[in-house]
Amino acid sequence: MNAANGTPNYHNLLLVQPGKGADGKGNFRVVSGNHVDGVVWYGDRAFVANGRYLQVYDLRHIWKLNKQAKEVGISGTTSSGLWHNYAVPMVAMYQTTTGNTACTVTQGTTPCLNSLSLDRTGGQDALVSAEYKKDAAGGRVVRWPLDAATKLPRGNASAAYTSPVWSMQGAATDGTNWYMAGTCPTGAGGGTADDPYSCVHKAQANTAPHVMTAAPVYTQNLNYSWSTDRLWGINERINTAAGKRVVFSVDTP
Repeated sequence: MNAANGTPNYHNLLLVQPGKGADGKGNFRVVSGNHVDGVVWYGDRAFVANGRYLQVYDLRHIWKLNKQAKEVGISGTTSSGLWHNYAVPMVAMYQTTTGNTACTVTQGTTPCLNSLSLDRTGGQDALVSAEYKKDAAGGRVVRWPLDAATKLPRGNASAAYTSPVWSMQGAATDGTNWYMAGTCPTGAGGGTADDPYSCVHKAQANTAPHVMTAAPVYTQNLNYSWSTDRLWGINERINTAAGKRVVFSVDTP
C-alpha cells in the first residue's frame, strides 16, 4: 500500500527467492511449490508457513519491478515477475520435515506447519504453528520463541500440545486459553452436509475443549489480538460460487 499522495494504492507482492542467474549475476525466481498455509507479519519480517518450511521475507527490501510481464527475473536492465509491480525477497528458511510433497502428520519431532499465528502474550514473543490432520484428532500445536532483536526464531520450541480437535486448521492463544479451528462436534455448527461450518474450540492447556462459536466453512488461520481481546480468523474458501472468503473477528468470552 502506498498512501503518500493521500490515496491508498494496493499491490500484490510476488514472493521470490534471490540467487544467481546463468551469467553469474544476481537474479531471482518464484518460490517453488509455495502453497501458503499461514502468514505472520512481525516487525519488518513476514513469516510464511507452507507445511514443511517456515520462510522469512524482509519487508525492508520490497523491489519495484520495471516491466509487467510473465517472465520472472532480471534480463539486462529489465526486471519482471508474473505481471506484478513489486517483489519481496526471501532471506531465510527453516525446515521441520524433509521431502517436497504435502506434509503428512506423523509421530516424532517433525511437526508440519499448516497454520501460523503470533503470540505476544508472554514475556517473549513467539510463533504458534498447528498441524492439519484430516478427519482425525492428534494434530500438534507448537510454540516457537522469537528473538526480538533479529526477528527470527530463537532456539527450540518452548511448548507443544496434541490437539483433540478434528481436522484442526488454525490455533492461537491469549496466554491462558487456546483457540483451535476445526471440525464441529455432531449437531453443532450448521451448514450443509457437503459444506459444514467450522467451529472455533476453546480450552486451557491439558483440559477438554468446548465450542466457542461456529465459523465460516474451512476456517483455517486464527490470531489473537491482545490489545482488543478479540480473535481474528480467515477461511480457505476460494470457490466464490459456493461461498466467499471471509475475514472475521469475535470477542473471546
